Formats: sequence, structure tokens, C-alpha cells
Amino acid sequence: MLRAMGAPVSSIQKIFIFQSGILGLLGAFIGTFAGILIALTIGQYEIQPDSSDVYGSISFIPVAVHLMDTLFIIFAVFLLNLITGVYPARHAAKVDPIKAITSK
Repeated sequence: MLRAMGAPVSSIQKIFIFQSGILGLLGAFIGTFAGILIALTIGQYEIQPDSSDVYGSISFIPVAVHLMDTLFIIFAVFLLNLITGVYPARHAAKVDPIKAITSK
């Protein structure tokens, strides 16, 4: 539709890549937050003493959440989402408006 209204290909690509980046950042934050909550919840459980022959002398599940690791994961997910959004953006920007409107 944007091409039919005269939008240049570069503008359409920028819109798709921007949307990909926003969705990637939102997904990274939600996923990281959920992962941290799950990890901290798992860290609260104690290992039963009768299973010490399997786990050794560990009485709890060690969990460590580091800020730099968390920021790296968020950045990596955001970057990968931008990279994977380039191909669909190029494809969508190059679609002929007449074919897009008339096809099912």
C-alpha cells in the first residue's frame, strides 16, 4: 500500500526494520525478565538430603544473575532481530503494488 501511495523503497525498508527492532527489543526485555524470574524461583528450591549421592554436597541450586550478562543478552537478541528483519524488509519493499493488491 505504501508503494502504491508513492513511498520510496528505502522508506518502506526503514519502517519494517524499525518495527523488527522494536519487537525484538520488547521480546528481549520480556524474555529476559521472565528468565530472571524463573531462575530466581528455581534458586529458592532446596535439594533433598536423601539425593546427596547424586548431587554431592550441594544443598541448593546455585543461581547467579549478572548485569553485564543480562545486558549482553538483550543487545544480542535485539541485534539478531534487526539482522533477520532485513530480508523481509527488502522483500516487502520490492513487491509490486498492483500484484500485492490483486493477489489473495
